[in-house]
Formats: sequence, structure tokens, C-alpha cells
Amino acid sequence: MVIDGVFDAITLAPEQMRPVPELSPTVSSDHLPGIGSVGDRMVILLGIEKLMTSNNMGLMAQTLQ
Repeated sequence: MVIDGVFDAITLAPEQMRPVPELSPTVSSDHLPGIGSVGDRMVILLGIEKLMTSNNMGLMAQTLQ
């Protein structure tokens, strides 16, 4: 995963956040702590720490070798 820029950072109030809906049995939502709403936009919240340390990613293990 490569992030080459951040355009905006916002703080969401608890009332702007919703739980992630049930996806499918084959799709894990472990890395998605919630969905936010900002005006008329929907924002998908990504738990980057969980994603980068996930066994599925394997990036941290490769980097440390």
C-alpha cells in the first residue's frame, strides 16, 4: 500500500459515525471501524494500524526482514 498524499483530515462527532453493515461471509470488516457522514458525503473509516499488521498484508514481516 502506498499513500502519496493526504488532502484533508477531519474529526467526526460520534453522531456522524455508523457501524459497518454486514458485508458477506467471505468479506471481513475487521479493518473497517465504521462509516461516517460529512454533509452529503459518505466516508469509509479504515483502521490502518490493523490493516498494516494483518497477516493478510504481510508487509510488516517483509519490511522487518
